[in-house]
Amino acid sequence: RIETRDVVAVVTNRGARLKSWQLKHYHDPSGKPVELVVTALAATHPLPFSLRTGDDAAATRSLNTALWAVSPEFGSTTAPITSPTTLTFEYRDTTGLQAQKVYTFQPASYVVGFRATVTRGEQALPTVIDWGPALGDGDTGTGRTAVVARGLVALANDVERPAAAGLAEKSTYEGDFQYAGVDDHYFMTAAIAPGPSTVTFQAATIPPPAGSETPATQLMAYAIDPGKDDVRFYVGPKDFDELALVDQSLVYAIDFGMFRTIVTPLLRSLKQVNSYIGNYGWSIIVLTILINAIMFPLRHKSVVSMRKMQEIQPEAKAIQDRYAKLKATDPAKQKMNQELMGLYNER
Repeated sequence: RIETRDVVAVVTNRGARLKSWQLKHYHDPSGKPVELVVTALAATHPLPFSLRTGDDAAATRSLNTALWAVSPEFGSTTAPITSPTTLTFEYRDTTGLQAQKVYTFQPASYVVGFRATVTRGEQALPTVIDWGPALGDGDTGTGRTAVVARGLVALANDVERPAAAGLAEKSTYEGDFQYAGVDDHYFMTAAIAPGPSTVTFQAATIPPPAGSETPATQLMAYAIDPGKDDVRFYVGPKDFDELALVDQSLVYAIDFGMFRTIVTPLLRSLKQVNSYIGNYGWSIIVLTILINAIMFPLRHKSVVSMRKMQEIQPEAKAIQDRYAKLKATDPAKQKMNQELMGLYNER
């Protein structure tokens, strides 16, 4: 058990995998910290940071079910860590299979560093990092406007979000991704700048309890073959400031749609105002007043111009009627426009 300012993580030495990732500042309807690891499918689906070694099913099974040695040897932290903390897990067996996993936890971040190496004798084995189903906050996937778990891949700030319905046509993506993983309405898990990588998505479902009318929970599993050994994973809220602190490109994981260029500065402004007020309801009111104050000169000029046009409307109509009888030539049009402009300027 590792506790930071933001999360409580549990790593099991059976497979050296992530067993729990709870967000301390976000709570489910029962008041408990939000859990982002899908525990309901742990018996049939891989836990986060499981490993796959190509077509070697026996090695994959050993890596994910055997007990690993861990150093430093401690069971848990009794208080939030105050400096980067590294856990190293090692495994070897009589077939010559050797593996190492290294986790690095930051004292104030939703990012965890991860490095995995697997060898048999002198040969390095290809390794795929398997996150399994995501995300564990099932309650955010309900409701008419909710966003169920979906894939997330970003290249040059162009974000693609594969849905479960489209995986039959395409489930594997390749590229030098800025980030790749899974998100839902409020949270996300993604590998950050993993290098030239291959990401594979798979739909997963948590069936409803027997006799319940609650719909099944739709999830998305993903696995990544990264282009480098050391990979950072963001596992946390889709909070603008938190994402920007990790990597500026991560803010595009928030789906603002076609209004992104407008919404982004407004959201920044709202969060800035809220940092002083501390209440989003009042912050929205204050921001609305500020925007109206900024727009007031333009609105005032528009109203004055409109009233001026209303006042001269009868005289302008008379000028237009007088020239309507003349042939529509350029000199006649120019003279009419000059009279109208002179009338407008006089008023």
